[in-house]
Amino acid sequence: MSVVNELYPGANFTGYEYLDGIIWGTSWNIGTNVGGPAGTITYSFADSSVQGFADFFEYEKQAFREAVAVIETFIPIDFVEVGFLAPQGTPYYENISWGLVTTDDLGGAAGFHQIPGDTPPYQQDFGIDTLFGLFAYDSPFFSREALAKGGEGFAIILHEILHGLGLAHPHDAGGSSTIYDGVTQPFNDYGTDGQNQAVYTIMSYNSGYPQKVPLPSFKFGGVASPMALDIAALQAIYGTAENNTGDNVYSLKGSNAPGTYWKAIWDTGGTDAISASGLSKSVLISLKAADLEGHDAGGSPSYAFGVSGGFTIANGVVIENAIGGNAGDFLYGNDVANLMIGNSGDDTVAGGDGNDTIKGGQGNDYLIGGPGDDTITGGAGWDNFVVKDSDGNDTITGGEDIDTLSFNGSVGATVDLSVTTAQNTGYGIDTINLVENVTGTAQDDQLSGDDQANTLIGSDGYDTLVGRKGADLLKGGAGKDTVTGDNGWDTLRGGKGADTIDGGNGNDTIFGGMGIDLITGGAGLDTMTGGAGTDTFVFNDITDSGQRGGLADKITDFTRGEDKINLSAIDASSVLGGNEAFIFNGETPISSSDEGEIYYVKQDYANNDLDQTLVYVDTDGDSDAEMVIKLAGLHDLTESDFIL
Repeated sequence: MSVVNELYPGANFTGYEYLDGIIWGTSWNIGTNVGGPAGTITYSFADSSVQGFADFFEYEKQAFREAVAVIETFIPIDFVEVGFLAPQGTPYYENISWGLVTTDDLGGAAGFHQIPGDTPPYQQDFGIDTLFGLFAYDSPFFSREALAKGGEGFAIILHEILHGLGLAHPHDAGGSSTIYDGVTQPFNDYGTDGQNQAVYTIMSYNSGYPQKVPLPSFKFGGVASPMALDIAALQAIYGTAENNTGDNVYSLKGSNAPGTYWKAIWDTGGTDAISASGLSKSVLISLKAADLEGHDAGGSPSYAFGVSGGFTIANGVVIENAIGGNAGDFLYGNDVANLMIGNSGDDTVAGGDGNDTIKGGQGNDYLIGGPGDDTITGGAGWDNFVVKDSDGNDTITGGEDIDTLSFNGSVGATVDLSVTTAQNTGYGIDTINLVENVTGTAQDDQLSGDDQANTLIGSDGYDTLVGRKGADLLKGGAGKDTVTGDNGWDTLRGGKGADTIDGGNGNDTIFGGMGIDLITGGAGLDTMTGGAGTDTFVFNDITDSGQRGGLADKITDFTRGEDKINLSAIDASSVLGGNEAFIFNGETPISSSDEGEIYYVKQDYANNDLDQTLVYVDTDGDSDAEMVIKLAGLHDLTESDFIL
């Protein structure tokens, strides 16, 4: 590599704020090597033959060697170690030399490095082409432990070497660089988008990921590679190198200990995964690569909660798969076909774009397919599957427990849980199996259950809910809903709006909610509550309620003058032909000669909770009621309370 320095004019070199903010403006000139064969930078370790310098220990040299080896993985530069030459009259040919200074030349700092194009401070001894990186030999950051990957000393070495390659700080305008938006001071000031942290750029003075996980020690938990913004900036200057082209698994650490650190993944091939397999801590795994702009400019860190160490993904890198651990994890996919496995714990898994395969595993999981044709399996636990607009043709399979399918979009959902083959849900041609519950959208939904105990929730909109067999819970929500229990002992709620509710067969519990509701208990021993509004309670058949008070349907909140009991569908006379209307007798008992009469009896138990009014309905004139309707409380009923 030529040692001639090249100046990039102006500050807007890449057009990305968070790259131009750390590009000084000068670089080593590798000429036609950009994007091609690697150039070479030679380096040496100065020694005590120079006044004011100390000799390096071997473990200190090894830390520098490991640092440049990391840098070589993503830019086409080979760092070659050469011997440190005695200065007397000998041509000095190192591009960079690193020294441990014993004087206070650094002003209390742990390190300093010249930028390409700087005038070397020792040119009278070594020649004009050599840049120096100076480090305080007595700094605690140069202990053996702190120079291991994850230690603050190792991060300082990387930081200073990147200065030597032409990078600047995000908090000051060195060279042609610009200060990150919102940053006014070096420390504890992360900027508008939070990018002034070492987890995004190692050129930051804010070590690790302080906004989320405080640095636990200067011996571990720090940054052990140039991070996503650094990689993108250096690649904009020098080009890219291939690295990790096979199938790789990047495993998260589960504790703060030596060997735990932050790293940006530069991976140029294969099918890869970030994994928390076996960890007992909850983790966040994001497969989203750095997009160089906004809050995700430097990527989205993956890490175990409370652990200062994990991964970001460099711009242009594709990691396909995410594997959770044994706790409640958060897994987020990207735009390609992802395999995402929650494993144990109550996980949240979102596939993003692409045709994803999502497996919740054990636990009560929250599973989102996203756009694309996804295959989503809940596994053991009470799982919630979420389908959004343009989510493709999905295959959704619950498990042995109670699972829920929820829709969140701009069109109404149509789902029939009794259909086990593909069906048009309005969100794609989806196949749904082993799912018990469905939650609709704010639009007009059509939701039907199966033979199991289903929960169907319409939410807003004009919804149609049908429970079928099983003890179902049906909730219409806001809007004018039609709710039908069908068979089974169901609980039906209308919610807001003028709802039509029919319990069907079985002993049902019905709540009309707010609005003018039309409530039909149907066959069985039903309990009906109209709620706010003027409600009508409908009896379509003489068998809709029992013949005695203990077997009668109950209306819990009948309000005289507002609510009505509709008996018009029942033929008042089983003797005469046609559909005769009933005769209201008030509190006068049914006669033994006239059919088609109704009367009521107030039963006052001197206890508001037990007081009731019984309405007796006769169709055959034998003085015995064929149907009894029970009203909670004491009511002085009139004919106007009925539709006869």
